[in-house]
Amino acid sequence: MLLNMRSWQELEVDVLDDVILDPRNVRLGQERETPQQLIINDLFQNAKALELVQAIAQLGYLTHEVPVVLRRDDELVVVEGNRRLAALKAIQNPYLVPGFASSVKKHADAISEDDRESLRTIRVKVAPGQVEADQLIAALHTSNPRVPWGPDRQAAFFEAQVDAGRTLDELLALYPTVQVRKFVIRASALKLFKSVPYSVESLRRALNDDRKVKVSILERLYEYEKFQNLAGIRVSNRTAVAEIVGPESRFFAVAEKVVGDIVGKRLNTRVLNKQDSPTYTAYMAELEEFVRNFDKQSGNGRSGGASANGSGGSGTGGGTFTHGGAGTERTSGSTDGGDAGSAGSGTTSDGSDSEGASGSKSGTTGSRRVSKKLDTTGLAAPAAMATSAIPDLLLEISQLNVETFPNATFDLMRTLLEKTIKMYAQVLNVNIRSEVQVRGFVMLDNCLEWLEKKARADGATAIAGVIKKVKTGQLGYYVATSDHLNAINHNPLISATPSEVRTAWNSAKPILEWMLKP
Repeated sequence: MLLNMRSWQELEVDVLDDVILDPRNVRLGQERETPQQLIINDLFQNAKALELVQAIAQLGYLTHEVPVVLRRDDELVVVEGNRRLAALKAIQNPYLVPGFASSVKKHADAISEDDRESLRTIRVKVAPGQVEADQLIAALHTSNPRVPWGPDRQAAFFEAQVDAGRTLDELLALYPTVQVRKFVIRASALKLFKSVPYSVESLRRALNDDRKVKVSILERLYEYEKFQNLAGIRVSNRTAVAEIVGPESRFFAVAEKVVGDIVGKRLNTRVLNKQDSPTYTAYMAELEEFVRNFDKQSGNGRSGGASANGSGGSGTGGGTFTHGGAGTERTSGSTDGGDAGSAGSGTTSDGSDSEGASGSKSGTTGSRRVSKKLDTTGLAAPAAMATSAIPDLLLEISQLNVETFPNATFDLMRTLLEKTIKMYAQVLNVNIRSEVQVRGFVMLDNCLEWLEKKARADGATAIAGVIKKVKTGQLGYYVATSDHLNAINHNPLISATPSEVRTAWNSAKPILEWMLKP
């Protein structure tokens, strides 16, 4: 049966004398016929009615949604709009909610006497009966007919307001209950990223599609002062403006890398969870190395660190550069600016490899050298696997130059891990497909699922934990997970950096050692 609310009677009522709160409101979680005093206190305690008082005091009482009442035992009971009625009652008499009286009175006193008097009377609709009232309540609270605005649409609304000539102060006055400053900054920052002359057209288009580039991911970067310094931008909370303050070419390069990483699904809110999280820290280290290499090639005069100072730069076409961002073109004769390992790996001024936490010291520079090849010491195929492909794979991966061939090394590492698990199962006469009930091909995730169960059954809980983290993505570094291993292998938009290879290898190697032990 369709609801026809146009036929429902409409009344003007006094909020204190004519209508009561619904003692059967399912929101309350209390017994039926709850006393009015307990209902209004519950709504302030558990349903944020005080926030509604504040909103009414700042913005006014909005009438686009009219409360709905029902005649019950010769009384008008509000069946939809109990929070609004509770707030309006409290504005008229703050002492109806003793625990919140002082806060309510503060907001109520901000309302002029005439306006406060006008809030004493409101219009309501009368539902014909309980069935119709229940239909309305179910439609409003158990479904979602109204589509909420996403971050991009919210930013676009305020961007249109600014473009129409509204100042920040005007917007703050017009929308006192809205996070205006945040939305205006979001609109300004988004416009800045859209101004970049991307070398790949798909990246520019992706910025206009919130399914591909979510503003919430960019927001976690541009709000961070260290990122602002690296990118050469300033985002002012006071003026709500995002602007380029360093070399324009540097920001263009950083923006292309970041947007490419988002489109390629290397970067998301999970990676940028917190500014001090391992994944966020690793990404910032990667960006810092990228900027250092870009400035070196483009002549921006940057010697390192996170400062945005510097001048010059002839745009992204001046000095050729590359990075690990997905969807970006690599130019000939360039060097990889996207490598920054989890322990601060990078390149010294003389071009030698360095890493801040491992390896031997490199003579005069004081930095620590890191091998260009993966550490495969201790890995050897046991006799039972001697005739398989495992020995050849181990030999090849031990000889590959990670710096020169990061993608080939990453691909071979993933292959080695999957084939070793399958060979290990074969030696044990185990059918992985039947063990984990797989239909079709047995993939890396299936192999890891079986191997974790095997490790736990053998009491190897430490190895089982490593396998689980690789399988489920619980590692601090996303690049060490099977999800990213698969993405590097199958997604044409994603490429690997040397640091990613090393990070993933640090998780894969102990698993291989456990399976390859004699």
